Amino acid sequence: MIVIFEGIDKVGKTTLIKEFGKKERYKSLCMDRGPGGYLFYDSIFKRLDQERLRNIASEIDDINRVKHVVIYLWADEKTVMQRLKENNEEYIYDMDFKSAIDMYAKIVETVYKNDVVLFLNTMRFTVAECVMNIMDFVRKNGG
Repeated sequence: MIVIFEGIDKVGKTTLIKEFGKKERYKSLCMDRGPGGYLFYDSIFKRLDQERLRNIASEIDDINRVKHVVIYLWADEKTVMQRLKENNEEYIYDMDFKSAIDMYAKIVETVYKNDVVLFLNTMRFTVAECVMNIMDFVRKNGG
């Protein structure tokens, strides 16, 4: 099973990939972003051309050939900005936070429209609770 973790920087992807892997004893291949993320970042950084679109479409086709789920993570603006600051990083998007989150979510809904997607607000749960939600979701979807 492939588990694709999508979401902007500092929403908890790396932490949850690590903890999910440990909890399920590394049975799944976890991806830190997939075609949805590529499309989002290529769009906002204006590097999306016809060749890149073809490559992303090919990646979507490849993923659709195997069993997978998508975990879309988000957190509130205050939390993301605090995490960026703690890591000496800056907000890099050319749009306000809500627009970035909304655009990414819309891309995930579009790219993975025929797939099973879990939308998870990482601020509503502890890391352990997020991992349990993800494990339950993966298990219910054939993992």
